[in-house]
Amino acid sequence: HWMTDARELQNVQTGGAPWYLFNAEDAQTGWGVSTFGFGSSDQAACIAALSEFGAARGLNMYFGQPQARNINGTQWTVVPISYENPMGLPFTAELHLHTVGRGTYGVGISGPTQSAQAAQTVVNQIINSIQLNGE
Repeated sequence: HWMTDARELQNVQTGGAPWYLFNAEDAQTGWGVSTFGFGSSDQAACIAALSEFGAARGLNMYFGQPQARNINGTQWTVVPISYENPMGLPFTAELHLHTVGRGTYGVGISGPTQSAQAAQTVVNQIINSIQLNGE
């Protein structure tokens, strides 16, 4: 049931987030995956850009402590995130960042907190399938 909306993605990119590369969501569960291509090697600046983007969309995002994680032989920084959507529904997210040269790639996975435990198997499959080619 995962779907993308190319028009919405284009609106987001032209509306101040050109680093927002892709988004797919499951309308039935509310879970989604986004990819980012930040033009900065400063991961704190990348997190700040995502925070500003969220605030502009009415999300109060709270970022947890970043932790290192090896995924398929590549070192990533994983940042837990919690936020409420504009209707007050709590969401859980993880932002995965990997810096190469002067850029940082990001993969975000998020969904309603109430279904986080039920979604964990799919979330783990997505995370464990992350691969970068051509660094």
